[in-house]
Amino acid sequence: MNTTNVEDNDVNETGTTSECPSSGRCPVDQQHRPSRHATAEAIRLVWTKEINVLIMECFYLGKPFSENGKPQRGYRQRMHRIWNERGVFPAKEQRICDQARAIRKNGWLTDIELESIKQRVLSEEINHGESDLEREEVGCDLTMNGEMRNENHRTKIDI
Repeated sequence: MNTTNVEDNDVNETGTTSECPSSGRCPVDQQHRPSRHATAEAIRLVWTKEINVLIMECFYLGKPFSENGKPQRGYRQRMHRIWNERGVFPAKEQRICDQARAIRKNGWLTDIELESIKQRVLSEEINHGESDLEREEVGCDLTMNGEMRNENHRTKIDI
């Protein structure tokens, strides 16, 4: 049986040739198949509550809003950098930001949990910032051989 047929009903009346069956469908063996191998299936990640908490910690550390509540530029990059520094698993910036938005929008963490995370992150940041600030106020700097250099005098520190 020959499946080649010529159709005369096109606009230019030139006729077209089709090698598929006359039903208009191509046989299964001639259809386009995805190029993915059967063994290379995508592994779907399950976003646990612990991972969601880490996402929100990165979100708040990325400082999406300034102190007066205005959105800040560059928080996505900061958030992604913080995520990568923690080394949980590799994820793209867009995916991390989408997950943070979904957590807030869908209520996967309660408002109380979100506020608790925010306060904890801010207090850790303040405590960490105070220790840095104390060193800057004194004007001290440690040299390579363990001497503490001060603008006024030098002292030796045993390390």
